[in-house]
Amino acid sequence: MNNGKKRCVLALIFTCFCVQASDTGRLQQALRPWHPLAVTRRHDIVTVILNEDRVTPARYKEVIGKGVCAGIWRRQAPSRYLASVSQVQVLNRFHTRGYVLVEPSALCYRMRQATGQRALLMLQSHTLLY
Repeated sequence: MNNGKKRCVLALIFTCFCVQASDTGRLQQALRPWHPLAVTRRHDIVTVILNEDRVTPARYKEVIGKGVCAGIWRRQAPSRYLASVSQVQVLNRFHTRGYVLVEPSALCYRMRQATGQRALLMLQSHTLLY
């Protein structure tokens, strides 16, 4: 491989890591009001560990609506925000129970245009139990 190709490959790898780090960093900032114990990313799955024994449906909706999707709804997040994330897991402090949001980026953009009961149904249709 010539020198130019090596630089191009290294730049792509670096960009990929920077995008992943920025998504996780943005989520850590957005979720600060809930004092999560950890916000980690492994491959295309982001895991949020809340400092609670049980993640209630109301807490999950709050974390997703006012935390994860808030940047998209307020148009403050970059256009590729969460595009490389397939799932956001919101779990209790024991990592045993919680909820999984599937396709968070697409859902947040669609929910931005919906309101009330329709937005809630969209959220529920993209949510799995953990």
